Amino acid sequence: MPLAIVSGRDRDDVASLVGLGDLFYAGCHGFDIEDSRLSRLPVLDGQCSRDEIINLGSSVAEAISEFRDVVLKVKQWAIAVHYRSAPPKEASALETILTDLLSPLSQFRISQGDRVVEITPNVPWNKGEAVLWLQKEFENQYGRGAAIYIGDDTTDEDAFRALDRQGLTILVAKEPRSTFAAYRLEEPADVGWFLEQLLLLVR
Repeated sequence: MPLAIVSGRDRDDVASLVGLGDLFYAGCHGFDIEDSRLSRLPVLDGQCSRDEIINLGSSVAEAISEFRDVVLKVKQWAIAVHYRSAPPKEASALETILTDLLSPLSQFRISQGDRVVEITPNVPWNKGEAVLWLQKEFENQYGRGAAIYIGDDTTDEDAFRALDRQGLTILVAKEPRSTFAAYRLEEPADVGWFLEQLLLLVR
């Protein structure tokens, strides 16, 4: 069964962290997909250039240089500003600065996560579109199947919404929250248990 890790991290970064070479990896919320086993790669019309990402990263770094407890990550096709440790007043000011900086730049879009701001190319592509694209690729190679998507991040909601109950969608969250997922597991350890039970059914 094909298994893909769809992550906000760079593809090489998440592949190194997971350490399993036979999986498929989609980094930067699906903007960074490359694998010799795939017959093609996504073509995204109107996507900004890598140089534009780097230049924007420099502008963001300068704009938020006075903030403490902020981590800036300039990735292959995304920029993330993490501020989990920032006080509420500082966090609000940071969000305003980033919104003002990005508002005139139509080639980028900004999205809000859990104490993180993500900046990606402004094209109709996200984790959900990447999952649907991978699903078609997997069908070509392995035949038709049912998609199972498990995630715990707010950006995983794009994938839950894209599958629209056509697959098995599972949110990982300690407490119930508003979600497009059909089911919920409380802990990452529960995901391991679920996968073990799933494998027992197909052996």
